[in-house]
Amino acid sequence: MIALGAAGPDLAASVIVASHIAALRTIPSRLERFRVRIMLHILGPALGRLLGYVPARSLGLGEDLPAAAMLEWGGWARRDNYFFDDPSMRAAERAATLTGPVLAVGTTDDPWSTPRQMDALTVHLTSASVERRTYSPAAAGVPVIGHHGLFRRAVRDTVWPELLAWLHAHSEKASR
Repeated sequence: MIALGAAGPDLAASVIVASHIAALRTIPSRLERFRVRIMLHILGPALGRLLGYVPARSLGLGEDLPAAAMLEWGGWARRDNYFFDDPSMRAAERAATLTGPVLAVGTTDDPWSTPRQMDALTVHLTSASVERRTYSPAAAGVPVIGHHGLFRRAVRDTVWPELLAWLHAHSEKASR
């Protein structure tokens, strides 16, 4: 949502974590691409129809989702440029409204949000200055980080102080 300018013009700076173009074609691993395709196009929609929502948390996909959100997500994943190819989203226009500095953070072991996928998103932030940081599990002091791992407690003392310092420095600049 931040990359689509939804935070408004008062946002001094932002950090986007593991944010990417979730187009299936850009997932490097064939096995992971197949797994995601099954989830987004078969299992997710079937569970959505059956339960009225998708139990994404139980499936290791983050928070539970409304069935309609899973269907839309799956549709975007089929497109080469994700929601940037959906005219109803006006995504390129909206992304260009983000003007504050952006720190795009990823990990070396994220099977979905690869550097290529992150670049495919951040290239649309044409009015923002974008800085990229990529963390390895070794640098974070953990055996694995993965896609959601930067939000886990295991990295709070290694990764988050640096990210918070970046945000603090940029918020001070904006308040002057």
